[in-house]
Amino acid sequence: INLKKKGWSVKENDGRIAARQGVIGRIGPILIHLGMILLMVGATYGSLYGETIEKFLAPGRSIDLIDKNKEKVLTIELQNFQIERDPKGRAEQYRSIVNIIEPNGSNQSKEIRVNYPLRYKGLTLYQADWSLAAITIEIDNSPKLQIPIEPIPQLGEQIWGTLIPTQKDGKDPILVTVDSELGPASIYDSDGTFLTTLSTNKEAKVKNSLIKIINIIPSSGLLLKRDPGVPIVYTSFAIILLGGSLSIISTNKIWVLHEKEKSMIYIGGLSNRNLS
Repeated sequence: INLKKKGWSVKENDGRIAARQGVIGRIGPILIHLGMILLMVGATYGSLYGETIEKFLAPGRSIDLIDKNKEKVLTIELQNFQIERDPKGRAEQYRSIVNIIEPNGSNQSKEIRVNYPLRYKGLTLYQADWSLAAITIEIDNSPKLQIPIEPIPQLGEQIWGTLIPTQKDGKDPILVTVDSELGPASIYDSDGTFLTTLSTNKEAKVKNSLIKIINIIPSSGLLLKRDPGVPIVYTSFAIILLGGSLSIISTNKIWVLHEKEKSMIYIGGLSNRNLS
């Protein structure tokens, strides 16, 4: 009676008692192994049928996602990109405002940040990196010229630049380099001689030409990932956690045998945990 009150399952038969408690704990290892199998299945399925695209977009640019039938299923347009920096100028956080455009014309504006991805209809969009896309300048009061810039690893890490001619015939170029969207720009002669440093919205005379830096345009590094195995993987995590929790429960057994002839009672017990 005392065992039943404490939640034991008791069987009695002709002076013999068999009691058991915590049977559900034996299911834990089975669930853990099942979850591990599902985890491997989901990871394999995702690696075989998943897709990953990495793209740098400047504000106003977009990327079209095409299905296997070469039909456009989604357009992702970068509306705005911002780099948050600490007082020393080091990048702390990147924010992208993207427009998710459906083929039917419906449009949704979403924000993504580092460690805060966007999930949309099985697609996960990560804020992965940043770069510089172009520099806008004026030469001798010319119209604004937006010139693409490229990384120059020979000059160091995260240095972008381009050659800009100072003559109408394309001769006598200068090299303009930048290391952040805030500037300033460093200007070199074609032979590598340093000429001057120029901040944004400032102008200076460089080799008989008046050069003005209007702005520096950053680009957002977006990582697009479609992984059909994610639901299976998350389900496996839940099963493993459930199995691990159940495994904590100890399974206990007690046997009682009454020998009438000798007026003896024999008691034995077994437990997979907490043996004392």
